[in-house]
Amino acid sequence: MIVDFEGSAHLAASYVMSRADIIMVTISGTKLDSRKVITFIAREGKALRYHILIVSYFRNIL
Repeated sequence: MIVDFEGSAHLAASYVMSRADIIMVTISGTKLDSRKVITFIAREGKALRYHILIVSYFRNIL
């Protein structure tokens, strides 16, 4: 499953992450934005006592 969170960290995103085995994070904003998203995912996994594999990649915008 691939979901575009559009930079949001809300309940729907949390629900989707709680059911995912792997989450791909597109890094196209600032480093701070990317860190916030990755930190949010890691916290959700920890709260659920569930290990979520996080993969981040850079997306070039032309």
